[in-house]
Amino acid sequence: MNMVDRCAALSAMRHASGQVTTLSIDRILFKEPIYVGELVEVRSRVVRVGRTSMSVLANVYAEHIATGVRRHTNECWLTFVHLNEEGSPSAVPPLILETDDERQMNETAVRRRDQLRVERP
Repeated sequence: MNMVDRCAALSAMRHASGQVTTLSIDRILFKEPIYVGELVEVRSRVVRVGRTSMSVLANVYAEHIATGVRRHTNECWLTFVHLNEEGSPSAVPPLILETDDERQMNETAVRRRDQLRVERP
């Protein structure tokens, strides 16, 4: 979890060009276990931007060092808030969607956000 949060925070910080804080970890989907001794890789990207928040999708991969077999083990959705120098929420630059994949992931993130709003009290 720590690796996922740090990697996703770096993606959010890069996009916002500044400090961020984790607002929520909305979902962690464990597809397969990661075994002791495997190499773990986390890749993340900003997939949706609100006024001050960003949705980040992180994917986790495990590789068996001896065989080179690589597996997609986890998918995680996180939300970050951009902070100004005083620590208050601050505007986030717009997300430029250039590919069909980016547009699809953005639509998925919007649907997820809307669903979470319905589920939360």
